[in-house]
Amino acid sequence: MVGVLWNLAVGTLNSDEARDLKLPLKERFFLQPLSHSEATQRAKESAKEIVVKAEYLRYGLNTVISSKPKDHKQSLKELTGKLFQDISNLDYAAKVKSTPQAEKYYAKAVSTLNDVLANLG
Repeated sequence: MVGVLWNLAVGTLNSDEARDLKLPLKERFFLQPLSHSEATQRAKESAKEIVVKAEYLRYGLNTVISSKPKDHKQSLKELTGKLFQDISNLDYAAKVKSTPQAEKYYAKAVSTLNDVLANLG
């Protein structure tokens, strides 16, 4: 009884029951595959967001690096330069739709970012 009351209170009483039984099975789920044109548009929007966020990251890293001692700045600048080169290579690989290259530069970017973060602290 307590379980039923709890389910009513949080609105999950029927959460495990099938919904929209009149719809075909493939259309019953919240996430649906996109058409080719919709997927292309979404990929373009995502790419723009990544570029904007990379610029924020560049600005933030440069701000932090500027506050570091002079002898530490050069190595951090080199690492961040490598990071943004890896991000640029990743962006290019995505534009030319090269999955192996995109995976390669993604792994490199993650590794370089981890190196940058480790050297900041």
